[in-house]
Amino acid sequence: MKIRVICGYKKGTETRDWTYVDDIIEGLLAMGQKEEAVGEAINLGSGEEHRVIDLANMVNVLAGNEAGIKYTERRDWDVKSNF
Repeated sequence: MKIRVICGYKKGTETRDWTYVDDIIEGLLAMGQKEEAVGEAINLGSGEEHRVIDLANMVNVLAGNEAGIKYTERRDWDVKSNF
């Protein structure tokens, strides 16, 4: 495995609603079967906000990555927070 620096911005304090892909697929399939969903905006997610820095640190520990975290400027399309 190649060790790389994980990138983040704002010291990793931004948050995201990390969702398991199978849960999103299940939600999309369920919406496709509901007449009430037609024409509606539906938000799929866990509803739980987690800091990016916490996930980055967990990945580094589990992967044995000692390269660390590099902080960069926020990209224009990056959301600041989910909530």
